Amino acid sequence: MNPFSEDNLVEQTAIKLIKEIWADSACHINAYSDEEDAKLGRAHRGEVVLTKYLLPALKKINPELPDEALEQAVEQLSRNRSQMSLVNANKEIYQILRDGASVQVMNRDGEYETETAKFFDFANPSNNSFLCVSQLWVVGEMHTRRPDVLLFVNGIPLLLIKEFLICSRS
Repeated sequence: MNPFSEDNLVEQTAIKLIKEIWADSACHINAYSDEEDAKLGRAHRGEVVLTKYLLPALKKINPELPDEALEQAVEQLSRNRSQMSLVNANKEIYQILRDGASVQVMNRDGEYETETAKFFDFANPSNNSFLCVSQLWVVGEMHTRRPDVLLFVNGIPLLLIKEFLICSRS
């Protein structure tokens, strides 16, 4: 093993720091192999929202909402926005993550009411789940990418760390 490799100098150091910052509450998965990738519960390699982690987190954060409402929230978050401009798509996702998703819930009278499903517990961060994933293959329509490190909160990718090169001039 080369002690001066990009993996040792950047990726493993970043993972170690992340675990320290998140007080070891973060699990780490190196998803380079198919076997490790399978632990994430993705239906396909184009899926980046990890519903295996998201649905249990939503249930914990929104215990009063039925499963159908939580599934509506997941659908709102992960729907295809490829026909939107990047600015509008990012704005929409930001608002859903910040404010929650509006979902329809049937009340006792059989009428639908609008409720809000929150994706994060900002008041009590320990209610959120933290996951650090390295070497995750992401397949898109035009390209396949493999970021060095992705940080997920409640199954939602919030931070991407991609390799970089440091060049010096003589």
